[in-house]
Amino acid sequence: LPLIIKADKANYNNQNYNTNFRKNISIRYMKNKIFSDKLDLNFENNTIKIYGNVRYESELGMIKSDNILINLMTKEININMNNDDKTVELTKY
Repeated sequence: LPLIIKADKANYNNQNYNTNFRKNISIRYMKNKIFSDKLDLNFENNTIKIYGNVRYESELGMIKSDNILINLMTKEININMNNDDKTVELTKY
């Protein structure tokens, strides 16, 4: 299934295929949507880092956080905040 990434700006590296997306990021996968200010797609490390006002929406609810880190090899997802005194917000529909 396709993963669609849209942004106002993108910087693509022809040598390693890494891409940095900036401003008004929207990611769509199946019925899930993620919005953020920045996204770094790193093929050398096999990671996607989504950060800056992150909002994840699904049919089940919404998550607000500072960062989402996805390991493309293991499919492990880490959702966290920049500061320990703040918490990830979870809203269930």
